[in-house]
Amino acid sequence: MTRPLFCFCAAFALGCIASQYFLAPALWLPAAGIVLVLGALGLLLRGPMRRRVLLCALGMAFAFGWNAAYTRFIAAPNEALIGAAEDVELELCSYAVETNYGAKATVRILGRGLRGRAVYYGGFDLLALEPGEHVRDTVLFNSATDPSGDGSHIRNFTSKGVYLLLYSRGEPSYETGDAGALRYAPQRIAEKLGETIETVYGEREGGFLRALLLGDKRYLDVEDSSNLSEAGIYHITAVSGLHCMFLVELLDRLLRASHRRTRCAVTIPLLFLYAVMVGASPSILRACVMLQAGEGPADGARPCIAAYFAQKSLRHCEHQLTALLLGGGGPCVADAEDDGSHPHRKQAPALRAHIVRDDARGAGVLHAAWGILFRLLLRRFTFE
Repeated sequence: MTRPLFCFCAAFALGCIASQYFLAPALWLPAAGIVLVLGALGLLLRGPMRRRVLLCALGMAFAFGWNAAYTRFIAAPNEALIGAAEDVELELCSYAVETNYGAKATVRILGRGLRGRAVYYGGFDLLALEPGEHVRDTVLFNSATDPSGDGSHIRNFTSKGVYLLLYSRGEPSYETGDAGALRYAPQRIAEKLGETIETVYGEREGGFLRALLLGDKRYLDVEDSSNLSEAGIYHITAVSGLHCMFLVELLDRLLRASHRRTRCAVTIPLLFLYAVMVGASPSILRACVMLQAGEGPADGARPCIAAYFAQKSLRHCEHQLTALLLGGGGPCVADAEDDGSHPHRKQAPALRAHIVRDDARGAGVLHAAWGILFRLLLRRFTFE
């Protein structure tokens, strides 16, 4: 299972790189067809090489097709609105953040069939709203990948599923909408938890802990933010594998007396609830998937699916999945913050060490080496 998964994932990663950096969008579908034809010719081969060639062809063709479908059904409908000023109805997906000229919030555009979300820039009234409430306003549509219109292509927003920036140009009105809906419960829990932290520890210390534990930098003191940046550790405010491991260790100690399956059944849902609470950024989702797909330690404390079902068949798959996830920090999952930091460059030491765990055939070391190669290659194209 290990090598087939690696062949498919490696080809998919290379196809994504080719789509984003070398081929024009009009060539993606023809390239997918050519790759599939070459894969069909590989059926003439014999032995294991035939299956590997076919898997590589399928992986690369799927990458070209994925990028073409994304452009056609997600990017293009959103980009068609850029520059227009229209009346829209919006639903808040998060609590608003104060800006120099008002406030901004992540929203869904209702009634237009658009996929993805947008960031709405409005007045200070947004700060009093909660997720689920509706806003009606006349807005100016702008690109989330090229806000300044100078031809740049940033991914700060698209990595979070945001494809448009909306600027208020009218008199907004507010409605209750779906405020209090169950799907926004994680955001409400995070906000309540943050308020409790600030009440217990004080304004400045509470703001620091909210940034550290929840990734909520709205209340982080300016001096603390500057100190973290100067010390080169600002990335600890980006929730990722380090925070997941702390949560897993805490739950493991609380539930140590319980059965292994009980610990897994409790920890796995809480882990993903925490991921949604802190914004479901690529870094936290990647860490969650890594934790679920791997083999637990000898005592079975780690909350992985393999441990839940008392199986070890996922161990080899984990090496490939980890290599893909760690190496896949390219255009699809870039997690650059607005301040220019790249928190996905770090991973918890325990997670990094986990992929080099050796087995009887030394497959772990080999797969970790492939992960390093993918990571270096993609960073070369992404950060330089």
